[in-house]
Amino acid sequence: TEAKVVPPAPIIIDSDHLTYSDSTGELFANGNVSVVQNNNKILTDAMRGNSKQTEFWIDDIADFYQAGMKLTGKGTHYNYTTHIGSMADAKGMVGHQHVSGKDINMLPDEVIIHNGMTTKCPAKVPDYRISAEKIEIWPGEKMIAYNAKFWIGKHVLFSLPKYQRSLR
Repeated sequence: TEAKVVPPAPIIIDSDHLTYSDSTGELFANGNVSVVQNNNKILTDAMRGNSKQTEFWIDDIADFYQAGMKLTGKGTHYNYTTHIGSMADAKGMVGHQHVSGKDINMLPDEVIIHNGMTTKCPAKVPDYRISAEKIEIWPGEKMIAYNAKFWIGKHVLFSLPKYQRSLR
């Protein structure tokens, strides 16, 4: 049997004001901007992009939603074809983990947090957390933290060069 080729789902852009060029694919949107494809959604006030490359850039604050993930940050770049993106000064949820980081990279099956932290504690200032130079999360699978520090309140209990745990 032959494998079926499934065309990509359409990308729906909604905003108060949208400027678009048929020839180049360049677009600019501002005012209540929403970009949706299947379960992926970006909400912001203003963005620029290229529909032919399916790439979008947002300088200011944006909310990024994907199955099992919600991040808020700035300096967002995302490609709806490759499902690869990045966000600066971001925080939110990845699975059941509260996360924040200087830079967060979103990949199809993984999230990489640079100079960040993770916890299950929902408090604004978590009672316990893990901070690390780099945290790799495969939602629902596992997490690896490099140069990890384990915190209770404002105190580091201990640190490890590499910490890995299951998220199942």
